[in-house]
Amino acid sequence: MYGVDKVALWRRAMERAGGITGWVFKSSNEAQAHLIESLLKRVLTELANTPVGVAQYIVGLDYRLKELMSMLDVRSNGIRVLGLYGMGGVGKTTTVKALYNKLVGHFECLSFIAKVRENSAKDNGLIGLQNKLIQDLSSGKVQGTGSIEGLVLDLEGRPFNKDPSGDTISWENLKRTPNYNSALAYFKEKHKKHLQNKAEKEREVVLCTESFESMANLRLLQINYTRLVGSYKYLPAQLKWLQWKGCPLKSLPSDFSPRELAVLDLSESAIEQVWGWHSSKVAEKLMIMNLRGCHNLAAIPDLSGHKSLEKLVLEHCHSLIKIHDSVGNASSLVHLNLRSCWNLIEFPAKVSGLKKLENLIFSGCSKLKELPLEIGSMRTLPNCIGLLSSLKELSLNSLAVEEIPSSVGSLLKLEKLSLMWCKSLTSIPDSIGNLRLLTELLINGSAIKELPASIGSLSYLKRLSLGSCQFLSKLPDSIEGLASIVEIQLDETSIVNLPDQVGALKMLRKFEMRNCKHLGSLPVSIGLLFALTTLTVFKASIFELPESIGMLENLIILRLNKCTQLRKLPDSIGNLKSLCQLLMEETAVTELPESFGMLSSLMILKMAKKPQFLVARNSVPEEVSAATEIETPNPVSLRNLSSLSMPGSKIPVWFSQQVVRFSEQRNRQIKGVIVGVVFSVNHQIPDDLRDQLPSIPFIRANITKLSKPIFSTMPELKGLPKTNEDHIYLCRYPECHPLVSKLRDGYDIHVTEQDPPYVKGIEVKHRGFYLIIEGEDDYDGDEASLNESQLSISEKLAKFFNSIEEEDDISESGCEVDSQVQEIEEQDERGREPLWGGFLRLVRGCFCF
Repeated sequence: MYGVDKVALWRRAMERAGGITGWVFKSSNEAQAHLIESLLKRVLTELANTPVGVAQYIVGLDYRLKELMSMLDVRSNGIRVLGLYGMGGVGKTTTVKALYNKLVGHFECLSFIAKVRENSAKDNGLIGLQNKLIQDLSSGKVQGTGSIEGLVLDLEGRPFNKDPSGDTISWENLKRTPNYNSALAYFKEKHKKHLQNKAEKEREVVLCTESFESMANLRLLQINYTRLVGSYKYLPAQLKWLQWKGCPLKSLPSDFSPRELAVLDLSESAIEQVWGWHSSKVAEKLMIMNLRGCHNLAAIPDLSGHKSLEKLVLEHCHSLIKIHDSVGNASSLVHLNLRSCWNLIEFPAKVSGLKKLENLIFSGCSKLKELPLEIGSMRTLPNCIGLLSSLKELSLNSLAVEEIPSSVGSLLKLEKLSLMWCKSLTSIPDSIGNLRLLTELLINGSAIKELPASIGSLSYLKRLSLGSCQFLSKLPDSIEGLASIVEIQLDETSIVNLPDQVGALKMLRKFEMRNCKHLGSLPVSIGLLFALTTLTVFKASIFELPESIGMLENLIILRLNKCTQLRKLPDSIGNLKSLCQLLMEETAVTELPESFGMLSSLMILKMAKKPQFLVARNSVPEEVSAATEIETPNPVSLRNLSSLSMPGSKIPVWFSQQVVRFSEQRNRQIKGVIVGVVFSVNHQIPDDLRDQLPSIPFIRANITKLSKPIFSTMPELKGLPKTNEDHIYLCRYPECHPLVSKLRDGYDIHVTEQDPPYVKGIEVKHRGFYLIIEGEDDYDGDEASLNESQLSISEKLAKFFNSIEEEDDISESGCEVDSQVQEIEEQDERGREPLWGGFLRLVRGCFCF
């Protein structure tokens, strides 16, 4: 039946097997059970490492395998990552299968996962692939896992959703209007919630703790958004780093005793108490504890046993009411972050033990009634604050402090002092001049009336922010000592003038003075700010700029909007060779100097006026006519679109003009929303508010769930058309905007008119929106050869604008972006080139998205 050769092969195999030493079997029930268990484990291990199928007689495969095996160097103790790339059909999968078969004999645990793209597209495909990988690497207590030192399973977590659930909304509707329809809607939502919970459990990645028992050398364990089942005693006692974001437990179990743990990251978890009531078992060598975004955390444990704790992050722990007294004696603590702990009302009375503390952040702790005795009450900070001698950052934003003690000058290592929106703070002590290492001083929104002269001693200060300090009317002459200052912000202050000494700030790059209504002039010395790149003077009372402004050779942006008394620009303006943006909307400038045409780098020019400001005839010099004309917006610029307007009477046909119920697409996220509207303005209907607002508030983009408002925003449609013709306005919202990030499966999105309207004379002709899905606007190549269905959204928009230009013959009028240029009177009858023609070309070449 069988050939002679095959039988001979069997004989040799049996002879070889007979020479192998086996187990000594003792005839007892216990020994028999042990033998069977050992054999079964060995067989299962061998079966798990069965080679995968590869076609026979593949030409050239052996050479490639030899080269790959040499690259992997499997006998080394290192980690190897090998990637194969190439076009489809060249043999990548076949090569990998053959390589896997070569590796089978070298490892106790292996995993081969094929067709990742196809399988991940299926329902719960990614979760299934993750589970297979986990099972392959953790099945059985095999000897090979003992050498594993780090295990990282960084799964994608569900974002924290504050939106009301459908069953909650429908229950409220049922209580408010009990009828058949509301009752039916409620039961539908309850059933839907049940199915959602069931689906979430099915997608959940579950690990068995017993799999970790053999990983004696495991030091790093990252198991984000997973669930562990079984006893926690199997987790290695030598574990150094545990990151478990999205941990579903209310507290870590009592049988988890990580004595060697140095880093514990439980951020964004359901934790209510970290260690429960077994604090005696906590990690004594813990250095970092991150509990950021643990919204259910009500208290932190006793930290007196953590002699090495350096960093404690409790940011956005909204249920946290008190901080354990042991924090005040944490002598090793360097960083303490309590930002946005909205409900925190109690902090340890004594903090004298915080000798090494460098960062102390209380920003947003609006309910905190009292600070520690060593720091003082909320209204007064006592002198002993200076005992925190290692402090590098002190942030007390939005607290009710009225006074900063002089001992703050003892914080010689302080680099950042933030007192923003401390509305009761009226003064800064002279001792602040002792903080020689201070680089940031932020006092926005406080009630201070002046800065101490000693501020000139802060030679390392880089950022000084005094915005919304409404009582601040002057800067000290000593400001010339700020040799390193890079940015000064004086928005909404009562500054009347700037000291001449401001010209000594040779490193200043950004100088902002928005809504400084009392500012009457700029000093001549401002021309000495040779490093200045941005100068903003918004809504000030200045009537001219000093000639020295032309010395600012590095100035890139000059903002003069709403300086309604500004009547002319200096002749030296043409010397600003680096100037790219000149924004002077709503000023009284009616003439541009002859040198204006020398602004060779100018890209954006905005000069829109209110209707009462008339533009003089022939007031633009001939040199301006050298500028180039604008072209129709291209796909690259449209991809970065923020807002855009132009004459037009329609919106793209692929925009949705009705209510749309959003449906999530698997593995394709929503990346943006474009809102479009066509309207006209009847200027015969008077409305003072309409002419004063920077944007036109007449439409809303809304997100609802079962008719309950979730989010609503009013697009910034800037620039009011000066004619009665139809205009189209587009506004694009990026992925980070709430109109995009808050959109969930089953939510409705639609665009409506503001009711009641805020302004008069606006007639909406069309309105709609488009949802940009991942992959729809990412193409960077030439799309000329693609059909309509394959075009990117930006290319479709570009074609749409081209069609408007062709239909309405508006190429000579150009497109308007964010602002509009005054209609220019016709030129006089002289036979030379119209002066305003050159100006128009300059303005058309100056547009932004």
